[in-house]
Amino acid sequence: MGGSSLDGVELVVRTIAQTAVDNEKYFGDLDAVVGDGDFGYSMARGFEIVLSDFDSFDRADIGTFLKKIAVVITGRIGGTSGPIWGTAFLRAGATSAGKTELTAEDTIAMLRAAIDGIKARGQSDLGDKTLLDAFVPAVDVLEQSLAAGEDAGAALAKAAAMARERAEATKEMIAKKGRAAYTGERSIGTLDAGAIAELGAKLEKDRQAVENFGEVNLLALSEHEELKTRHEFLTTQVADLNTSLATLQTTITRINAISRKRFAETFEGINKCFQEVFVRLFPGGRAELTLTDENDLLETGVDIDIRVPGKRTQNVTLLSGGEKSLSAIALIFSILVYRPVPFILLDEVDAALDDTNIGLFNRLVKETVCNSQILMITHNKKTMEIVDSLYGVTMQKQGISTLVSVNLN
Repeated sequence: MGGSSLDGVELVVRTIAQTAVDNEKYFGDLDAVVGDGDFGYSMARGFEIVLSDFDSFDRADIGTFLKKIAVVITGRIGGTSGPIWGTAFLRAGATSAGKTELTAEDTIAMLRAAIDGIKARGQSDLGDKTLLDAFVPAVDVLEQSLAAGEDAGAALAKAAAMARERAEATKEMIAKKGRAAYTGERSIGTLDAGAIAELGAKLEKDRQAVENFGEVNLLALSEHEELKTRHEFLTTQVADLNTSLATLQTTITRINAISRKRFAETFEGINKCFQEVFVRLFPGGRAELTLTDENDLLETGVDIDIRVPGKRTQNVTLLSGGEKSLSAIALIFSILVYRPVPFILLDEVDAALDDTNIGLFNRLVKETVCNSQILMITHNKKTMEIVDSLYGVTMQKQGISTLVSVNLN
């Protein structure tokens, strides 16, 4: 057999389609015996559509042409015959994709591919089985005839005759012995009482399982989508919060490290200045700042240990009122010595001091004014003597206050 062109394949397809239309009654009679219901009618109607649309099919190559027919058949032929013939043409088209000429071997391979496509459906219904029982022997006869060197027309005629013969045999067998004998199905009448009872129990169990499902929520899918969207949103928010928390924790750790370092440096400097200033206010005395918890600089407290001349070392809380005031002044001025500021406001800091301590305090103030300007509120005359300017309020007449200023320089 020589090579088959696209025109030759078109002729074969037209022949198959026309045969299906012309033999509608035969296939209808086969339906009545097989019990497939619509095989003959739907196949005839479908192939009529194929013939009417034939000239519009893409003819780029044989594979494309056959695949287009498969799409039309699957979409237009109803019942079981549409998927059967659609699968056959689709597999045949895949085998001959990109070809415009087919050898005898290519033709047989294309037909075998169509058979494999039908087999791949798993013989899901009787139509598949009857078509295979007629189609497979016909292809075998065609292959043998071509191998023997017979003319292509004669080989096709033999194949068609074999297909018709096998279809008639199938029809006769089903008519005599019934559908179950042909397909191997078991009817309910062939089951024993135990098997029927077992099937009944299983059916009842399945029915009960379905009833236990309760009412079906028709909005479940939309609710699932809403919850899924909400979950994704919250998951994103949690991820953002965790990222922010990690960043904040890193910042806090860095700040704590810097705070510990600066506090340690500042505490050491102020403690040194405090010891020096305290000696000026308490000649012969000694003072020191100590930490209550040296292992936790961020939470530690500060104690003041003081030894006033003539007394043993004791905590500042055990001192007299004047000694407490002078110790507090020493601490304040030690801070100002360590970190000078341009302006200082002192309000009655000398109120609890006696004349001797006032003199020591005034000397400390004079040393401090070198770095800072001091504004001091006081009623002590000795303190007023060391200032550069005085500002006071007097009431020469009842109910009338008068501001008085004096520049002592």
